[in-house]
Amino acid sequence: MQGKNWLENLIRPALIWLVLFFGISTFLFWRNMVGAVKVMRNHETTEGTVTELLPRNHRTVVVTYEVAGQRYTTSTSLPDQLGLPPFDQLRIGAKVSVEYNPTAPAYGIPGSPEKLVVSNFKDIGFLGIFLLFAATFFEFNIRRHLMKSRGDVGGQNGKCAHQKLSH
Repeated sequence: MQGKNWLENLIRPALIWLVLFFGISTFLFWRNMVGAVKVMRNHETTEGTVTELLPRNHRTVVVTYEVAGQRYTTSTSLPDQLGLPPFDQLRIGAKVSVEYNPTAPAYGIPGSPEKLVVSNFKDIGFLGIFLLFAATFFEFNIRRHLMKSRGDVGGQNGKCAHQKLSH
């Protein structure tokens, strides 16, 4: 019976973790991952020009590139993780590579889409570990708080308090 209670006690934190993990991961990484995969499936490389450096906006690097006479803009806050020089070494006017899908050139990735996918998977892994600890912490603290508010300090679902009242 002890083994079954242990398993039942893990179901709710596991479900909380799954919902939070997939919800937050989808919200934060879906667009980047889908775009990177589209570029990796069919890609060409062009030269882009750094047009803005935004140190107060997550150290974002803005790059403009041209495909078939049409000008596009893309950006990243992870230049060194995508195979570009680190933010501190980049200058406005610097030339960097941009990979794009020729059927949808508006979504270009400065640097390497493969490295973007790897970086996103690392972030998703860290998010999963963080949420595992957070869900476990909150679940057991909420359970402890509920037991205290019910007067179930001994963990016997109110039996002690009820027995004292009836005798």
